[in-house]
Amino acid sequence: MKVINDLLYEDDGTQCQFEKDIKYGGDLAACEYIVMHCTTGPTAQSAISSFHREGLSTHLVIDRDGTVTQCVPFNKIAWHTGSSQWADKGYRAVDSDNLSNYSIGIEMVNWEGDFYKVDDHWVKQKKISLPDEDIFFGISKHGYPVHGCGWQKYPPEQIEKAVEVVKALVAAYSETLLDVVGHEDIKKEWENGEQVFFKNDKQGDPNTDREDPGPAFPMASFRARVLALQEGAPEDFEVFFRDVVPDYRWLIDQPELYGRNWKQGRTGPKALASHDIVQVVERKDWWAKVVAKNIDGTPFEGWMPERYLKRIPPPVKEKEALKEKEEIVAQPQAVIPPVNEAAEEINKDKGKVPKKPHQPPIIPV
Repeated sequence: MKVINDLLYEDDGTQCQFEKDIKYGGDLAACEYIVMHCTTGPTAQSAISSFHREGLSTHLVIDRDGTVTQCVPFNKIAWHTGSSQWADKGYRAVDSDNLSNYSIGIEMVNWEGDFYKVDDHWVKQKKISLPDEDIFFGISKHGYPVHGCGWQKYPPEQIEKAVEVVKALVAAYSETLLDVVGHEDIKKEWENGEQVFFKNDKQGDPNTDREDPGPAFPMASFRARVLALQEGAPEDFEVFFRDVVPDYRWLIDQPELYGRNWKQGRTGPKALASHDIVQVVERKDWWAKVVAKNIDGTPFEGWMPERYLKRIPPPVKEKEALKEKEEIVAQPQAVIPPVNEAAEEINKDKGKVPKKPHQPPIIPV
């Protein structure tokens, strides 16, 4: 697939289906993120109908069979993130400064979670029923629900089409694109002056209104594939504690569900400040294990929420050089036939002027 003039096309030049009359905003400030969602519904058309009805929008909807529908040009703002925050984007002082202004939204058709086992099937809202083979049992990355529930699986053809689409977007917007995140990742930390992201509510979940695309979506491998990364390999990030008081944080030794120790912000040998450069070496739920350096250059490590990390992508030239190298490696190599020694001896003399036999000199009488 490819992007031409901010619209999605198949490789044969056919434009993907475009849904007209979806409301959207002005120009995108920059395409820095791709945000993955799920529709919480059965079909692409049901999701599109809800956009019309509720005045919301997204850039793309990918149905369960891999059919892609574009709703908004990629250079325009789609209202898909709501109140949101990630790294240096989105904070409580300016409501309009959210990820919708800096991202492309992709909706995957999926019923999401909240399925519970009833006899030999899984039921949601007393009317939606799925068989065992369509269910992934698990807990969201924010710990909801505490004892787990069923989540509808994403079919392989839908995942593969999403990979193809996002690779095309990464290629088209490589100069500005930084990362791929889930809707569940970007909930705003502050709301009306209250720190809501780390709030422990009655359900034990600091982020109950967003759990998509959910644990059934293979985010780690998906992100690695579309960004051409080795899954689990270290990556460089810049720290941003935007609108956080105090403006530093102390790394903790183990990831926690609600981040109580993280909120204390105490200083110590593992303190980080905004604009520090760290290397992420491991991820667990919404936590990242990072390696940083003290002023004297000695390394230290610990865990912090990944929401404060802005990925530092390799330079565009480095990407292009890597691509050229991959293309050279991918070219078919010439096949060298086995050596036939007898034929080689014959071929050696081909084309050569035969030497005259040696004759003794003629001596005149």
